[in-house]
Amino acid sequence: MLKSLLLICFSLVMFHAEAQKVPFADSMRIDLTDLESMFLRKNLYLLAHQYQVNAVKAMEIQAALYNNPTISAELSLYNRTKGWLDLGRTGQKAFNIDQVILLAGKRNKRISLAKEDTRQAEYRLYDLLRTLRLELHNDYHVIRYNRDIIAKVDEQLGYLDRIIHSYEDQAVKRNVSMKDVVRLQTEYIQLNAEKNEFINETLEAIRSLQVLTDTSVFFVATDTLHLPYSLDSIPTLPECIAKAYVNRSDLKLQESVVKQSELNVGYQKALAVPDLHTGLGYDQNGSYVPNYYNLHFGIDLPVFNRNQGAVKSAEQITASEKAIFNSMQHGVDAEVQMSLGKLFQYDKDYQLMRRKISEEYTQVNKGMLENFNKGNITILEFLDFFESYNAAVREINQLQRHRALSFEELQFAIGTTIKH
Repeated sequence: MLKSLLLICFSLVMFHAEAQKVPFADSMRIDLTDLESMFLRKNLYLLAHQYQVNAVKAMEIQAALYNNPTISAELSLYNRTKGWLDLGRTGQKAFNIDQVILLAGKRNKRISLAKEDTRQAEYRLYDLLRTLRLELHNDYHVIRYNRDIIAKVDEQLGYLDRIIHSYEDQAVKRNVSMKDVVRLQTEYIQLNAEKNEFINETLEAIRSLQVLTDTSVFFVATDTLHLPYSLDSIPTLPECIAKAYVNRSDLKLQESVVKQSELNVGYQKALAVPDLHTGLGYDQNGSYVPNYYNLHFGIDLPVFNRNQGAVKSAEQITASEKAIFNSMQHGVDAEVQMSLGKLFQYDKDYQLMRRKISEEYTQVNKGMLENFNKGNITILEFLDFFESYNAAVREINQLQRHRALSFEELQFAIGTTIKH
């Protein structure tokens, strides 16, 4: 509880500093472009996954290595006529060096499988980047739009606070009812509670940004409306789906999995082909002639084990991965369509609300405040308009915010940025 109170107090100081344009020791005024640049430099998750990519890529080197040769020796330990360790010119010793030669292109197939492992690690990194970038942008927009709504609510609370003080003075003189004072105080408490909800949400977004950028500074958003007013730059649905097929890292990852599973079928079939064992040997006195040199070969006979089970398993896994890939494509189609629909719906609602709530609406609010102070309207009329006005201000702010977030979701759905 104490920690929460400290955070709220800290945030109030920060919002006050921002309103007064006063610099704060631990605050950073930053736009979305600079924030993303900081994120790319300092995010520890991305750094950790980059190390993982490097680790997987190193296995390509391992896959390309040839099998080590095997060397063996046979030494005379004991015989009755010459005793122990007779290794001289008339003694006995034999040496062999053997090498396994891979057939059916096993080495190249193994390298291809390792390269797909690397490609998949890179796609996982890209997908993590895509996901974290969406979180970064969403948090920034929360801070950006909550800053505006908090400033507007603060302004309304300031108006209401002055009215309450005036009514309290009049209540003491019995010129107004104490019941009216309580009504005004209740409205103040409710509006302040809504403001605190926005503050708490902003603090959570700032905490998330601090984790994403590995810093402890208090971010203050400086961007204006991120989304362009016109949606003419947004691609059509078929164009968006085509972009998603090309750029979605999770889709490319599954595509790589399918390719690797197909490569694995070929590799398992190659494993059914036995490898050649060859080598050189020397025998000093154990053969039919002294100092005997030999060249020997060996190969397994594929009579019982032709790797049938592994081949069948690889073929079934390939069919399964292809089905998953097709399902993911359908999912991407639906996701892109939903994101595009949300963006245009939020923009339509925003444009409609924007036309209805103009600067004249703000002037009407000030006029209602002035008329209420002069006693030209009743407290019920004032509170009814006051609540309606604040609700409308919050609604248009939320529409702006959802409009920007839906734009980010569309970029996330197609896997790339939309130039605007």
